[in-house]
Amino acid sequence: MAKAPFKTENEMSDILRHLHMQRESILNKWRSTCAENLAMLSKTSFSREEFNDQVPAILNILNQRLAKLPEESEVVIVAQEHGLHRWQRGYSLPELLVELEVLFNILMETINQFHKEQGISADVLLEIYQH
Repeated sequence: MAKAPFKTENEMSDILRHLHMQRESILNKWRSTCAENLAMLSKTSFSREEFNDQVPAILNILNQRLAKLPEESEVVIVAQEHGLHRWQRGYSLPELLVELEVLFNILMETINQFHKEQGISADVLLEIYQH
């Protein structure tokens, strides 16, 4: 019985390591996908750092939650700061939602691809999806 928790801990460690290694790729794909979206034309003037804004902090919090570590910040506050930044730069709410949907889809693609290649138990996938 003790092997199951150890196995899921190892699987979670593996996916966390993978997400960390893929972070730059995720952020770059997110930016390029948003830049290609005609509904988001005004966003191409952002520098890379300005475009990413609070998203690296949000990804850190996701990592901390999945690793069961103390969170560096309150995710709702960080997300509000990201939304405020976008609003100050002229984003409409639908644009912000499209941008976040793109990020979510890229994260899910990355996780699902890892699952196809490495295999993750249903318990680990469920926990990831919950967060």
